[in-house]
Amino acid sequence: MIINAKSNEILKINCLKNIKQGLKETIRGYTSRFKAYLDAIKKGIKGDKQ
Repeated sequence: MIINAKSNEILKINCLKNIKQGLKETIRGYTSRFKAYLDAIKKGIKGDKQ
């Protein structure tokens, strides 16, 4: 029982780490998309002025 409890805790910790890693990657993906979106807007504004 003690061994099972320890392995369960390790699994929970690993699961949390994986979730955090996934969230970081998701956020990174969103920020890069957002930056690309902002760049497109900036280019559009510059194009309108010319």
